[in-house]
Amino acid sequence: MKKALTTFILLLAVMTVAAQMQDPVHVRSELKKISDSEGELLFSATIDPGWHVYSTGLGDGGPISASFHADKMEGAKAVGGLKARGKEQKVFDKMFDMEVRYFEGSVTFVQKIQFTQPKYDIKCYVEYGACNDQMCMPPSTIDLAASGTIDKKPEAKAEETKTEGVAPGTPDTAPVSSDSITVPEPAEGLTSSDSLWQPVIGELQALNGEASDTTNIALWMIFLEGLLGGFLALFTPCVWPIIPMTVSFFLKRNKERSKAIREATVYGLSIVVIYVLLGLAVTLLFGASALNALATNAVCCWWYLQRPSSVPLN
Repeated sequence: MKKALTTFILLLAVMTVAAQMQDPVHVRSELKKISDSEGELLFSATIDPGWHVYSTGLGDGGPISASFHADKMEGAKAVGGLKARGKEQKVFDKMFDMEVRYFEGSVTFVQKIQFTQPKYDIKCYVEYGACNDQMCMPPSTIDLAASGTIDKKPEAKAEETKTEGVAPGTPDTAPVSSDSITVPEPAEGLTSSDSLWQPVIGELQALNGEASDTTNIALWMIFLEGLLGGFLALFTPCVWPIIPMTVSFFLKRNKERSKAIREATVYGLSIVVIYVLLGLAVTLLFGASALNALATNAVCCWWYLQRPSSVPLN
């Protein structure tokens, strides 16, 4: 256990030093209004020579694809998937054993949006991966925050179109010919493979009748929910064999029950403190989504499956 912990700390230190020394991608973002009802979220990156940023929708088992994530989308909604503008290159990568697509020099990722209210408040980011011939950077993000008002409510144009040409006094319930009904085309990008990877958290929350805005949840509520989730995890089958082993270890180690309970409490609190400190360090250095990206990273999963039986996890 000590050997594994030492190795993890050294690996974290090496990643921290490398991240501080390397800053190969220079980013900026902006909201571009196309009309009173549409806009584009632009995430631009200037890439140093020798480095490249991967494109969107690379699929499973490969490097980190560029993907769009929304923390808050009030008064607006995303339309279609994330698109990339730039000179895309397609090569076969031996490390991932697959064909990958990436950009060198510069790239702009574009997410189209539609304004749904006169006022909008948007907080979002694009996650991307960058590599060179020797190393890869941890998952990085391009953040964007924008708020303001639009000149005209989007529904107003639709109302004008609906009432235009109707004679005064005509009832609203007048029959409409089926020939005049036009079925709208699917929104741009909805049939692309990129849209299949977009988060559907908002849709699931709307389906369950939950509020989509979680920014007002108090920190103590988040702490209590996490604590409750930890206690519920004790009832999972994976944990059951560990409980009697741990309890018997401390009871056998000390004949006095009070001393055994005290040492077991210190043991449990030490685990909590160590993992909280490591989690805070990784979050402060690499961002809030770094741990989730690390846990779901294809390279880490591949190493876990391909590692020799002589390489322990602990």
